[in-house]
Amino acid sequence: DKAVSKIIPMTRPILQPNLDALDAAIRPGETTLTWSSLNIDAFLSSVHKAITKLDAVVTKVNDIVTNRIQANLKMVSSTLLVKLQDDHFSLEQFVSVQEKHIQQQSELMDVKNNEVQTAVDDVVNTILASQDPSRSEVPEEKIRELKVLFNKLMFKAILSTTTRSLNTIKRRVGTRNRVAFMVVEKPFFDVNVQLVNYEPYVILNPSLDEVQKAINSSATAVLSCSKLMSQWSNLGGQTSTFFEQIAKDKEIVKVVLLLTGGIHGLRKQVTEYLNHFKKYDYLWRLDKEDEYQKFLDKNPTLDDFEAELSRFVDLERELEET
Repeated sequence: DKAVSKIIPMTRPILQPNLDALDAAIRPGETTLTWSSLNIDAFLSSVHKAITKLDAVVTKVNDIVTNRIQANLKMVSSTLLVKLQDDHFSLEQFVSVQEKHIQQQSELMDVKNNEVQTAVDDVVNTILASQDPSRSEVPEEKIRELKVLFNKLMFKAILSTTTRSLNTIKRRVGTRNRVAFMVVEKPFFDVNVQLVNYEPYVILNPSLDEVQKAINSSATAVLSCSKLMSQWSNLGGQTSTFFEQIAKDKEIVKVVLLLTGGIHGLRKQVTEYLNHFKKYDYLWRLDKEDEYQKFLDKNPTLDDFEAELSRFVDLERELEET
């Protein structure tokens, strides 16, 4: 019972011949033998040998599943395809850094993907090598079902890291919180309000369109990581990579749509934010020498000078509080 209880459920179908062999060794004790039978010692020895053999196979299979399959699946699912750090970059640097990081992580994930496929083959070969082909053979369909099952687990691991990485970009750019992308605690890149002496006098640098393009490029790079991860061979009906399956997932489509249109959806709020500065545009739009000369042309008194200075002191205080 101990050896049987250790069997991982997904491996049980192809371990069935091993279980049948154990049942065959035990059956005489249930049907024909008694404790007074002359060959009871040989029976007990045979049962002990069958249990030991099954336990050895199950232990080896479980070791492969735990340390070479599940560990690699966990590593893939926990990979973050976006590089997070305290420093922030220009828009061009941001895209370059993310694409390079995604390329490196994708290559590492594909190594783990291949290791899992090899480990699954080793599970199958280990079990088949322990069986007596003259008694019964595992149907090819059962072997294929086991490989498809582990292949689906790999797909879920890739899907998990892709979704988490896209959501990380979404949270960090603040696309669901009005103009929060300009004031998030740890921004991905620099976005500045720039004062210019031409219409509209206050602009974003880089522009919203440029920000959106950078986010789109990074989201596309994250999504494309699955293009570098080869599908498992000999499963039938599979594409060459995991990309097609990943791209069709509803959660992925939802996050990508939010990202690729998120910044454009903030255009009204950003315009309102920039308009807040427009009431001060005369400070940089008008020529200070010309304005000063206009003031002098009015033959101002000392009180006029004090009033004008007081106005600018109040303005400075207002700007500092803004």
